[in-house]
Amino acid sequence: MGRIWKSALLIRSRSLRHSSTTSPTILGDCAVESSVDGQVGQVRPRPYQDIPGPPGLPVIGNTWRFLPIIGQYRLGELDRAMQDLHQRYGRLARLGGLLGHPDLLFVFDPDLIEQVFRAEDEDALPCRPAMPSIHYYKRTLRGDFFGEMPGVIGIHGEMWKSFRSRVNKVMLAADAAKNFTAELDAVATDFIARLGTMRDEKNELPDDFINELYRWSLESLGVAALGTRLGCLRVRDPHQRLDQAGTERLLAAVRTFFETVAVVELRKPYSRWLRTRDWRRYVAALDVFREECMRHVEGAAVGAGRSTDGGGQRALLRQVLERTGDPRLTAVLAMDLMLVGLDTSSVSTATSLYLLARNQPAQDRVFQEVSRLLPGLDSALDTAATDKMHYLRACVREALRMFPVIIGNGRCLTKDTVIGGHLVPRGVHVIFPHLVTGNDAANGFPDPHLFLPERWLHVGRPGAVGCAAAAASGRAQHAFAALPFGFGRRMCLGRRLAEHQLLILLARIVRRYRVEYHYDDFQYEITPVYAPKNPLKFRLVERSHSVNYK
Repeated sequence: MGRIWKSALLIRSRSLRHSSTTSPTILGDCAVESSVDGQVGQVRPRPYQDIPGPPGLPVIGNTWRFLPIIGQYRLGELDRAMQDLHQRYGRLARLGGLLGHPDLLFVFDPDLIEQVFRAEDEDALPCRPAMPSIHYYKRTLRGDFFGEMPGVIGIHGEMWKSFRSRVNKVMLAADAAKNFTAELDAVATDFIARLGTMRDEKNELPDDFINELYRWSLESLGVAALGTRLGCLRVRDPHQRLDQAGTERLLAAVRTFFETVAVVELRKPYSRWLRTRDWRRYVAALDVFREECMRHVEGAAVGAGRSTDGGGQRALLRQVLERTGDPRLTAVLAMDLMLVGLDTSSVSTATSLYLLARNQPAQDRVFQEVSRLLPGLDSALDTAATDKMHYLRACVREALRMFPVIIGNGRCLTKDTVIGGHLVPRGVHVIFPHLVTGNDAANGFPDPHLFLPERWLHVGRPGAVGCAAAAASGRAQHAFAALPFGFGRRMCLGRRLAEHQLLILLARIVRRYRVEYHYDDFQYEITPVYAPKNPLKFRLVERSHSVNYK
């Protein structure tokens, strides 16, 4: 049961490292003793046990709350559990008595979240793996391949730190994604052409449209990271060349991985011990990722990789390879980008399209903005244009506020720490549930259930009514209430690429089509990312080629 928790919460845990003193780190308010003469004396934090939370049962504690049939919550609905804890207990909620797992401390106050983040020193290291099955695959099952450089997904400690230090400069550079605007736009344009062929008689997309988004995401990753067009958006050629066969193999592995990851990481974590069919399929898919990434990196190393359409900049992984001289490390990075990038980018696109379809005035404004920058359907899209897509970018930020792909971040305390006036002992996992904090009016988001991209426009920019509303309410938006990509030097490695490719695709779709959705409201579940359960039956209506500028 214990290993379920990390996967279910999808918490990217880090540790607060020991300092040179044994005194606890103090974050937030606490009781203070004063001497008779009025001088402030010793800080006196309140006991950890005083933090409110649901009481446990004898022996099994609170584990029963997530058990089948008798449980209060389902593992795929931890979003509801977080919301319930916040409503019942306020800014701090302690969930203890979890068999095989440390206590969880949920922090719903963004001020305290900020303090914990900023209290970390530069040497703070990740704690326990968030995905134990991937950790087992890398460290045990295929340990001979990954060695001491197993990447960042499912890895913690010094190995994580060493790997990040060798790839950060390339992956987090300001122009890491913008250098590939033309290549990413070529992929988006091909995807738009593919959209036109998959609509039914109602102009609706198929139920499994998410699989098409996986194709787009993988192709985008190919041009920016691997430096090649993988061919994911082509019709399969029966006389395919070897590279096309590899692409189809990779696409099949993508489908298998997303069919099995929730099973082995969340619903049936015992799968790897029993070597179930799901586990064997899961491992086979990871093997394909590993083998195909290594093949492409080795091709780049000997100059055999095909260039991206239009030549363009050096692929990100080629830059990493030149910096490190380590093909295996580069292949591991490529694999990690696939593991966390394909579904997050695809689900973010689906959520953004859904919210634009449900909010036609916002979509109309996006259309007007994009049309000014792309007067014709075939107008070239460059970085100058994407830099001016302020409203579309605000739409993406609002979508990720309302339905973040990762519902929370966290830290694993390795030192007693005073949080919110309470002495929290080392070993407790501190959870920052930005799904909840980003949907809380008290954190500067009036009417949080409404899709209001204007919240994210800078004050003074036309239409920034959301910011004005927040200011009028006396509650400015808190920068640490909504952190879909994490914070600081530990932010998501693929953030810049994910945001840029999403912006380009949405601009191309809205420029050509009016997006509609005529079914039930989206319901979300943890799969293990936070994804809609509903079929993605978007209706795409061709727009007139003529544009009426307002």
